[in-house]
Amino acid sequence: IEIFSYLTKKNADIKIQNKYEDTLLHAAVQNGDLKFIKEIFNFKDSNEFHLSECIFSENNRRETPLHVAAKKGKIDILIFLFKQFLKKYQNAPLSYNPTLLDICRHYNTEGIMNIAINQALKRNEIDEKSIIEACKLIGLNVYSKDNLWETALHCAAKKNCKQLAEFLYQNGANLFFYLVGTPLHVAVENNSFEVVEFLVPLMSDIGNLSDSNGNTALHLAAKLEDPKCLTLLLEKNSTLKLSLDTKNFKEFSALNCAIREERKENVQILLKAGAKAFVYDPYCLIEYFKSAFDLTQTTFNSECEKSKQLLEQFGFDISMEESKCALHEAAKSGWVELVKFLIAKQFDVNLINQKGQTPLMLASTKEIYDSLVSAGAIENLKDKAGNTGLHIAAEKNWIEIVQYLSEKDPSLVNCQNKSGDSPLHLAAKKGHDKVVKILIKNKADIYAENKYGQTPAYITLHYKHANVVRFLLKHSPETVAAVWQGLQIMMDNHLRFFSMKLEVVEVLLAAGLNVKKIYKNGLTLLHAAANRSYLDVLQRLVREGADVDAQDNWKETPLHLAMYSNRNDVSGFLIEHSADINCKNKNRKTLLHRSIELGKIDTTKILLARNACIHLKDNLRNTALHLAIRTLVEEKEEVALLLIDLKADVNEQNNDGVTPLHLAVLNGNLKIVKKLVKNGADLSLLNKDHKTALNLAEEKKKSQENFPIFSAKKQKRAKKEQN
Repeated sequence: IEIFSYLTKKNADIKIQNKYEDTLLHAAVQNGDLKFIKEIFNFKDSNEFHLSECIFSENNRRETPLHVAAKKGKIDILIFLFKQFLKKYQNAPLSYNPTLLDICRHYNTEGIMNIAINQALKRNEIDEKSIIEACKLIGLNVYSKDNLWETALHCAAKKNCKQLAEFLYQNGANLFFYLVGTPLHVAVENNSFEVVEFLVPLMSDIGNLSDSNGNTALHLAAKLEDPKCLTLLLEKNSTLKLSLDTKNFKEFSALNCAIREERKENVQILLKAGAKAFVYDPYCLIEYFKSAFDLTQTTFNSECEKSKQLLEQFGFDISMEESKCALHEAAKSGWVELVKFLIAKQFDVNLINQKGQTPLMLASTKEIYDSLVSAGAIENLKDKAGNTGLHIAAEKNWIEIVQYLSEKDPSLVNCQNKSGDSPLHLAAKKGHDKVVKILIKNKADIYAENKYGQTPAYITLHYKHANVVRFLLKHSPETVAAVWQGLQIMMDNHLRFFSMKLEVVEVLLAAGLNVKKIYKNGLTLLHAAANRSYLDVLQRLVREGADVDAQDNWKETPLHLAMYSNRNDVSGFLIEHSADINCKNKNRKTLLHRSIELGKIDTTKILLARNACIHLKDNLRNTALHLAIRTLVEEKEEVALLLIDLKADVNEQNNDGVTPLHLAVLNGNLKIVKKLVKNGADLSLLNKDHKTALNLAEEKKKSQENFPIFSAKKQKRAKKEQN
C-alpha cells in the first residue's frame, strides 16, 4: 500500500489498463487481498479520477472486477465490491427506480454467485455464512448449471455444506435434477453425510434415478468405506424405493460394488438387507472370498462351521449358472481350501472353459494339482492353442508347479503348442529366469525352433530380458552357444525385427561380443541399431570400436539406415563419428543425396556443415541440387537455395539432359528459377527431348504470365540476333 500511495503521489495514472483492458482494480481483485482492495478503493489521481469508478469497467472479456472475484471464488471480496456497487447504482443510466435484478442485468452480473459458489467450494474456501450472505445480497439463480451440468445445490452437496444446502432448498433449488445425478447422488458419492441426512427425508421414489454411469444412490453408498450413508439409505428405503439388485452400466449391483471395493461391512449390510449373491457377476464368489473377507488358505476351512455360515449367508448356490468357472478361478488364484470345498460340492473337475482349459491346467500349486487329480481330473490335456499345464505354468511364472510337472512328466518339457512354442519359449518371452533355469535343468531343448524359426535364446534377446541372457551365458557352453546363435538369427532376419536394449548389450559385451562381426547381407550390429534408432546402443557399440562407416551388401552405412527415422540425434551422432561422409551406396547415392530425397532437412544441414560434397552424382547423374528441386516442397526449397548459394553447378545435366532449371520450371517455382538464372543457369541447354527450359515453360503456358524473366531474356536475345 505504501508503494501504491507513493506512485499515485508521483502522478501515476490509476486509470491505466493493460493489453487485456484490465484496470488496476481488476488486478487487485485477481491477487485476492481484501484489506489491500479496501485501502486503495477510494484512491484518486491528479486528474481527480477515483479508482472506485473502475467497478463498472469491463475488460476485453466483458468482465468487471465483480466477475473476476467470482471466478476466483473470493466471496469476501465479492460482498465488499457488490456493496460498493449498490451505493453507486443511483448514478447508473437507468430511467426508472430499478430493482436489484434490474441492476444485475444492466451490469451483466446476473448469475455471478453461481460462479462464485462453484469456485469458492472448489478451492475449499468454505464459509457457508459468508456464501449465504452473498447470495442474499447479490441474488442467485438456483436453476443455473455450470459447464459440468451441476447446480449450486450439487456443489454444496459435494462439499457437505448442509447449511448452504438448506438455504438453496428454501429458495427453490431442484432436488431431482439428475442429468449427472441428483444432488443426493453427489452427496453420497462424496460421503457428505450431513447433506445426505438433510436430503433423504425430502425425497421419495428415486429408484429409477441414476448418475451418468448408471449408478443409483445405493451403488455409490456401497463403495464408501464409511457405512453410514448406506445404512441411512436402507433405513429409509421404504420411501426411496431403491432396488438392491439394480445394475449399473457395468452390469454391477450394489453388492458387486461393495465386493470390488473390498467394503466388508457394506457387504454384510447389503446381504442382511436381502441383496442376492451371484447376480450379474460370474466371479462374484472368488472376489467375495478374496476381497471382502480376506480368506486365505489358513483362515478358510471347508469343515469349519463359521466358513459354512459365511457361504450360506452369501447365498452360495452351486446350481447357479454364474458359479460355473469358480473352480477354474480358485485353482488359478491358489486357493487350496476353496478348491477342496468346491470339489466336495461336486464341481466338475474336468469342466472346459472358453479357452479349452480345465481347472487342472490352471492349477498354480502342487497341492491344488494333486487335489484335482485325486478327484478325477484328467492329466496331460491341451487347450485350444495346444498349451499343456506346463506351458501355462511357465508363462504365469508358477515356479512350484513348473518344478513339479517337469519332474513328474519329463515329456511335457519339450512339448510344443500349435505355434511351435515349448514351455521354455514362453518363459523366455516373459523373462522368467527362475522358470528358464528349472526347464533347462530338466533338459529343455535350448535349440528348439517354433514355427517362425525362433529359438528360446532368440526370443530372450528379442524381448530384451537381460536377466535371462545373463543366466544363459553363465550356465553352460551349450546355452552360451545358443545365445550367439539367437543373435545370428536376429541379425539374419529383416532388420525391422531387431530388438535390443543397452542392458542386454552390456551383458553380451561382457561375454565377448564382437562388435565388428559381419552378418547376413553384410550387416553389422551398428546397422541394426541405427535402423531402430537405439542411440544409447549405438554410442556403446562405437565406444567398443564398431565401424561407423561399415557398408552392407547394398553399400549402405549405418547412417544411410538412420536416415529413415526422424531422430536427428541419431543421425547427428553418426555424422560426427563418420570418417567418410561422401561414401556412396549401390546406386551411387551419397548420404547427402539420401537425406535430401527423404526430406531430412536438419540432417542435410549437418552434412553440409561437415563439408559434404555437393557436386557428386548418383547413378542417374543427378546432383544434390537436382534432387532438392525435383520434388520441391517448402523445406526442400530452402535446401535448394542453400545449395545454389554454396555454388552448386546450376548447369549440370543428368542422364536425361535435365538441368536444375528444367526441374524448377516443371515445378513452377519462380523463386528457384530466378535464383538459378541469377547464378548463371544456361537457358539454351537442351534435355534429351531437345527442349530448353523456356520450351517447357511455354508448354505449361507459363512463359509470359508466370515467368516474365524468360520473356525479358527472350526479348534481349531476339534484339541481339537482329543486330
